[in-house]
Amino acid sequence: MGKYRWKLPILCIILFVCVRYFVYRQADLNTAVPTSPHGGKAEIVTTVNYFAQISDNSKIMHNGTLIRELNGQQPKLNTVVPVLPQGGKVDIVSNSNSSVHSSDTSKMRHNGTLSIAIIGRLGNQMFQYASILGLADMMNFTQIAIDGGQDLLSSFQLSDKRVNFTRISTKWRTINELLCCAFDKRLTQFNNTEDVHVNGYLVSTKYFHNIKKHIKNEFKFVPRILTEAKIIKNDIAKQFNVTGINYTYIGVHVRRGDFLEKRNIEAGHFTVTKEFITRALQMCTKMFGNDTIFVFSSNGMDWVKYNFNNDTNLKMAFLEGNPAAVDMAVLSLCDHSIVSTGSYGWWAAWLAGGTTIISKQQAINESFLDKQFVYSEYFPPKWVILD
Repeated sequence: MGKYRWKLPILCIILFVCVRYFVYRQADLNTAVPTSPHGGKAEIVTTVNYFAQISDNSKIMHNGTLIRELNGQQPKLNTVVPVLPQGGKVDIVSNSNSSVHSSDTSKMRHNGTLSIAIIGRLGNQMFQYASILGLADMMNFTQIAIDGGQDLLSSFQLSDKRVNFTRISTKWRTINELLCCAFDKRLTQFNNTEDVHVNGYLVSTKYFHNIKKHIKNEFKFVPRILTEAKIIKNDIAKQFNVTGINYTYIGVHVRRGDFLEKRNIEAGHFTVTKEFITRALQMCTKMFGNDTIFVFSSNGMDWVKYNFNNDTNLKMAFLEGNPAAVDMAVLSLCDHSIVSTGSYGWWAAWLAGGTTIISKQQAINESFLDKQFVYSEYFPPKWVILD
């Protein structure tokens, strides 16, 4: 046996190391750290009767080690925490007689996206942009996806951080508007945790009435367009030798052009008469006096000039040869507005503010388009509606 005596100290050392390892393992906090998405929160209940404490998971290191501060306190012993499912609720129970606690993790859920594919030209695009922002505001969507909208991007200083101009997934839930020119309450009832795609023109002030100031801020023209518009307005003042004089400018938009195409007439698009514009001009003269300049914009300028250029009693200027956004910017710089039909003139007047006189008839009576309108939701409350 003597030849094995030298092995005994080695066996003792090995036994000592094993015992020390076991003791350290038992002395460790026996705390399991939950895994959850970055930034989430889990409730932690200890084995003694301490109150539940909230641990911000931004304090949980990637290697699974809990930083030793929970709301300024040392972590408690013998805490057992289950793995936290994303987006749900979990009951956390300690090993003692602590009561059951519930952790609401709904804030950890991925926010859904509200989207729209932009259709039409500038005026239509403005309605869709304003309305999708209004809908997102109503339902607390924090992400908005917009497909298209090049006219918007090139014309305005869009700054809403929720908006991303991108392609839209075809897998998203899609909802079509019921009427193109009316408020659709169904479009306000989505869950903001799902991805929803809205199809439509969304022509109704009710979609964005509650965020008017924000929309006006979004529709600030880019410097290049605004500068050009101011130069044009200044040139008009020079034309009538009223530079520096307090004159009233009234923008007049007359929609013709495409509205006279056969397919658009069949759909119900309507062009106002000479008599409507004459009456509107007379009303403005009575309201604002003779120190007034009427600034005409139209996609049928030959018709406008033929009917109104010979009136020597009124000061009239005619916008020609400019991009649509530049003409709209000039009209928006006017004090008041006269609007015939169509979304382009509507937005020019809305941006200008002041008094707006608009045609009551926006579509051919009993036509398909006429049946799409709920006029009380199309005309802003203070606009003057003229037969």
